[in-house]
Amino acid sequence: MINGQVNMSKRAWCPRSLCAALTAAACLSAGWTASATFHGWALGNVAANGKVILHTENGHDWSVQTTYSSSDPDLGSVDGVPGGVLWTVGMPSDGYATIRRSADQGKTWVRQGSTNTLPNVELLKIRAVNESILWSVGVSGTVVVTTNGGTDWVNVSLPGGSQLLQGVDAIDAQTAWVGGESDTNGFAIL
Repeated sequence: MINGQVNMSKRAWCPRSLCAALTAAACLSAGWTASATFHGWALGNVAANGKVILHTENGHDWSVQTTYSSSDPDLGSVDGVPGGVLWTVGMPSDGYATIRRSADQGKTWVRQGSTNTLPNVELLKIRAVNESILWSVGVSGTVVVTTNGGTDWVNVSLPGGSQLLQGVDAIDAQTAWVGGESDTNGFAIL
């Protein structure tokens, strides 16, 4: 803990006061982009606002950036790249996983994918390598990747489909590490 902040990594941290206001999952799904000005985003449920995406430019002062209605799917992760392009993932809706993209630092969002390109599962984590290459993981061993910023997604899920994948890191379109729970071995990094 440094200056009242819980530092888990550069991709997953939030101020202690924010953690108290958000769900536990939101505290673990904060993203940031490195630029001349620090930008950070966190997802969660704030009692007064409902489902929200919060934004900070300094790591200390947070404000509500986007509010969703109770009928919108829950979101579980946010990640972005310098320049303010962001993605979120979460519960499925309309027969396929929810992936949303913002090109304006989270002010507006567009849903990506379709029933033809994304499975009907909850996605728990997204990792942006750059503006073109993204990886996302979720329930049932789901792993999806895009090389064109999310226009098209390729399902490269793990065989067997019983893993609960909760983490992903990647360096390019061919190399990613995923982690989570295995049906027989407990936690695993694959």
